[in-house]
Amino acid sequence: SDEFIPIASLQSELYGQARLDIEPFIHIKNELPICFEDSAVFVTSQHLRTPLHSDERHALLLHVAGRKRVVIIDPETSDRFPSRLRMLLRLRSISGTQDDLYQADNYLLRDMRFYSFDLHPGDVLFLPKRWLHDIESLSNTISFALRLQ
Repeated sequence: SDEFIPIASLQSELYGQARLDIEPFIHIKNELPICFEDSAVFVTSQHLRTPLHSDERHALLLHVAGRKRVVIIDPETSDRFPSRLRMLLRLRSISGTQDDLYQADNYLLRDMRFYSFDLHPGDVLFLPKRWLHDIESLSNTISFALRLQ
């Protein structure tokens, strides 16, 4: 459809990330408990990393194109180690890949329950609020981030 031509052309010329308003792409507003003001379409270039952060709302990440790697950290374990958590959050300002930053022998991650996995087109990830997550695009990607009410 014509709605997706701008995304395709934007992705081919993009280096970085574009955050687009989601409402033109979703026509079932009244049927889902989605906060459309906080939801978005992300068009992201290869190698871009969205640094470690958490969200105030539960979210669904509907992955449409490309491949992303996701690292998530359970808040029950990260909350137990506030000083380590502060140091972990400093990783936001360090460039590099997740493979460089989130190695199993990283002492900051010791005793923390964290998971790493890849998202492929058609995958849907539920991200509970307060779960720290770091997302790296392994190729050019398109995802819908739906924040739940």
